[in-house]
Amino acid sequence: MPPSKVSSTLHFGFGAGSRMCAGHLIATRLCYALLVRFILSFEVIASETNPPNTDYVEYNSIKTALVAIPRDFGVRLGLRDENWLEKKMKEEEPKFYS
Repeated sequence: MPPSKVSSTLHFGFGAGSRMCAGHLIATRLCYALLVRFILSFEVIASETNPPNTDYVEYNSIKTALVAIPRDFGVRLGLRDENWLEKKMKEEEPKFYS
């Protein structure tokens, strides 16, 4: 049996069919661009007092769950390169035309 084709839309947050939001493609691409910019701008640093648990036995917070639910942990965000971020923010400032 041939593999079934999986739809690229795995949720209906923008509606479906003829009632679907006309701007869903733009919104999806903007979310993707925002995520990429966030990852490029900041680094995720594990907390020293409450680090993520990477032990495969103690990882799951609820032992009887069917899926892995990680224990709570702390992180902080640090700038990767402040000069780069300032440059990019200035490039993206809105330009007004008269």
